[in-house]
Amino acid sequence: MRRSILALVLSCAAAFVFIFGGVLKTKRETVKKAYEGIVSLWHIDTFEGGTGSRRKFLLDLAVKYEKKHAGTLIMAIDYTVAGAEEEMKNGKFPDMISFGNGLELKAFSELKTENAYPEGVFSGTPAAAIWAKGEYALFSKTEPSGKEIDSLTVSQSEYNLPLVAFALSGFTAKKIVVKTPSEAYADFINGKTDCLLGTQRDVYRLLNRGFNAAVTPLSSFSDLNQFIAITGDNPQKNACAREFIDLLLSDAVQNDLNKIGLFSVFGRVSYEDPSLSALSEIRNNGVSAFLEKGKIDEIRALSLSAAAGDKDALKKINNIAFMP
Repeated sequence: MRRSILALVLSCAAAFVFIFGGVLKTKRETVKKAYEGIVSLWHIDTFEGGTGSRRKFLLDLAVKYEKKHAGTLIMAIDYTVAGAEEEMKNGKFPDMISFGNGLELKAFSELKTENAYPEGVFSGTPAAAIWAKGEYALFSKTEPSGKEIDSLTVSQSEYNLPLVAFALSGFTAKKIVVKTPSEAYADFINGKTDCLLGTQRDVYRLLNRGFNAAVTPLSSFSDLNQFIAITGDNPQKNACAREFIDLLLSDAVQNDLNKIGLFSVFGRVSYEDPSLSALSEIRNNGVSAFLEKGKIDEIRALSLSAAAGDKDALKKINNIAFMP
């Protein structure tokens, strides 16, 4: 009797292992398969955006991409310029990188896309695409009566060149104070300056505050470009990266850039606010995605002089090769 019971128990255990062990094995294989195609994407912000997170925008798009490409997972991770450069110095590169001016990118793959712009070309090779952009503007209590401004506060991030846009648009200022974006905005709304040299982000700040200001777009120049490049060396993952970038640059996705308050170089974003609409329609040139920090500092110094009325400095800016 005991032998019969023992045999029955062993038979049930074997059946459990056969049935459920197979199920568990299948689940393990499914999990492994689902994550075997991980494509890394580093994201770096070097200028103020509009209202939303660029990284989240990329993550949301990654989810849509993954639904149509089983077995591929795109992981978007935030980095600083210094952090990314240190990783790359040590030989660690992502499969893709989203970045702005200030990052000194030394390795990349040719980016075969119909949407290439000169800012993303290096030595004749398309290497980066602009997937979103911002614009510079003058903010004042009333429309500027002329091209000379008494007091100007400049909203300037670490690697950007707002005074180039100001000077190339024909403006000069008697007094120029350069501050961080938040400090510059605070000075303007508190009446400490006649004009603010800012970006589309300041349009949103003023709208949210209900503060009325005249907005004068500076259409001569903008270096507020968010680039994307392929930096991996795995052919299979590079193919996935190219498909993802094609999706990012597609009409449908570019139309959605108003969700994060940014614009498209292809003119596909619509806004109800007239100031944002005017900024979104600007088509201008910027600087190379591969411009070195030393060159940025040189141009910044010249632009400060030009904005103060130095005509020789303005001529030098006009003659600078912004592309490598």
